[in-house]
Amino acid sequence: MPQVLSENCFRTATIKIDFEKFKWMNCLKTDILKNRHLRATGFNLKNHIIRDSKRVPIGGMSFNLIKFVAVNYNSSFHYHLNSWRNVRQNPDGTWNGFIGELINNTEDFACWLGNTYLRHPYLDFTTHVKDSPFVFFSSLPKSQLKWDGILSVFDSFSWLCIILSVLLAIPVFYGYFCLKPTGNGASRLYVATILPTCAILQVGTRIPTRVRHLSGLFLFYSIVINICFSSNLISVLTIPNVDVLPETPEELSKTLDIRIKYIQFAGTISDALFENSLSPTVLSIKRRMEFVKPGEMIQAMVETITHPKTVLFTYEELGRVHVAENATLKSDFSPVKISTVPITDIHVSIVLRKYSKFTEALSANIGRLQNTGHFQKWFGDVLDISRKQGISWWKQVQLQGGNEAYHKLAGISKDAMLPDVKPFTLFHFVLLFSCLFCGAVVASAVFIIEVFYVILS
Repeated sequence: MPQVLSENCFRTATIKIDFEKFKWMNCLKTDILKNRHLRATGFNLKNHIIRDSKRVPIGGMSFNLIKFVAVNYNSSFHYHLNSWRNVRQNPDGTWNGFIGELINNTEDFACWLGNTYLRHPYLDFTTHVKDSPFVFFSSLPKSQLKWDGILSVFDSFSWLCIILSVLLAIPVFYGYFCLKPTGNGASRLYVATILPTCAILQVGTRIPTRVRHLSGLFLFYSIVINICFSSNLISVLTIPNVDVLPETPEELSKTLDIRIKYIQFAGTISDALFENSLSPTVLSIKRRMEFVKPGEMIQAMVETITHPKTVLFTYEELGRVHVAENATLKSDFSPVKISTVPITDIHVSIVLRKYSKFTEALSANIGRLQNTGHFQKWFGDVLDISRKQGISWWKQVQLQGGNEAYHKLAGISKDAMLPDVKPFTLFHFVLLFSCLFCGAVVASAVFIIEVFYVILS
């Protein structure tokens, strides 16, 4: 008969037992869930429970878990959602929220929390359900062409060298004219100035015979400079610059021009982190945080997406659900960026009162569901439902003419769908036309002065 490896009751050694006996022992563990009413509680958040337009629950990770256990063991259940906003411990040692309800035996289990040194003496924790990273969301980086992009072809040192080469060529030509006059009657300084300037600007001009060899050397230098300038100009002006946004908490703590919003879930791991951590990164972020109530999560997320230089701290799964439901116009496009590194991450589990009779039975079921990918599938279903509901609602808003948020999201989607290469616009020729205008003004002023000078003389 086949045998399996199993731990003894104290989990201090591994023993071999027959497969049939192993199945019988596991059935005994979970029989306590059969034919009873299960009292469940937890968070009233979209990743835990999601409803249709008639407010009837149709999905959610916690709701599906409780429903699965109840149906599998022929039991009934309720899922109370009225005591999740504050799960802190009071100074007298008592607990608020559903932790207090578990301790007082008014509920059987709750979905879900992470284990901490404060909670461990009062609660039992099942097998880990999933990771719960606490991350920050930000708007997509904007790509734009600089109005002064024509100057970005070379760095400042290269521009300095080019300008100095032209300025140094002027006294060289002038000295040569002093030694060997051209005899054409033109001003020596004017000719010495115009020859290198026209060469570097690729402007045709008459070159005196006596300086053709010297002008030829400078003309060859100017051709090389202009080839480099023209080839680099295309890439600089057509490939846009992308805003650099922080992707990790360390980068965020050093970027001081970013507005930071924080959704505070009282008593959760994120709340404990910002209250007790002495990390310089956490303290730098904490000093700049704006606290947001859980009821204002949707508005805060939409503002984060539509306003640059703004980030929002929340749990990754919850944030992704809010983005799918409230900020998604197209199913294949997400208008938000998520930090690559969480500021904190913890394994969460079903919580029960200490020494609960349901702990081992629920742990066995949680382990099976986790190993078979049910939680990932349920979360994917939540995203799909939220995305469909959100797109349907935005279509109704579009038919009514749209609102400010819709037009901003539509603009973000349009910009993100454009190719990486962008065409020139009139805006990018501002520097050139400004130089032309200034030159025209100076030339006009000089012309007027010369006319008056001739008249008066």
